[in-house]
Amino acid sequence: MRLARLSLLLVHEATHATVNFTDLYDEMAARMVPILYYRELSGPGVFNEHADPPRPGHQRVVRLGAGSLPELERQDRALRRGQLIDDILSISTYQTDDYIDPPWIANNLANWGGLPNRTPETRGLYIRVLAGSADTYYTRLIVDIMESIERREDWRAMMEEAGSLRSIQVALDDLSARPEYGRRIVALERRWGAHLREEIP
Repeated sequence: MRLARLSLLLVHEATHATVNFTDLYDEMAARMVPILYYRELSGPGVFNEHADPPRPGHQRVVRLGAGSLPELERQDRALRRGQLIDDILSISTYQTDDYIDPPWIANNLANWGGLPNRTPETRGLYIRVLAGSADTYYTRLIVDIMESIERREDWRAMMEEAGSLRSIQVALDDLSARPEYGRRIVALERRWGAHLREEIP
């Protein structure tokens, strides 16, 4: 078990040292490779050629038992669903502008199964980041993200992560005056009972 854990850690750090990606892609790679290695360790096992010669009770194959590493099991399930990015973004360290910003969101909105495959929490994080932009090229994506929600409980979970409602209203202010977006924003308000536009006193 100790050897398996140590080898997984070394694979993670070696991937960081090897790839030359920007921060969030670097973190994805450094998790994906260990997950694939974990599948070997928890499946057929990995032969340890540096082990002592076989003797009674001694195994030269390193193998992890079921349930031995819950964190890796969770990440493995996320990767199989195309939601490894959601798992990473659920960690506060990776929610800062060092890792995620409006251009990154715009460039990756269609990746990993697109918006329908993002968790409500990730969609809320996207809205929070986009609402901080003064550029309607990015704030318009807030409407797309909101329209991707199908269930009321997912809407609530998304909005809990989306930050200040006031910030969202300010971000959508210019868009609300444009017919193609104004209609969509009104439709969202009616569907979810939300107040996405600033109220005029």
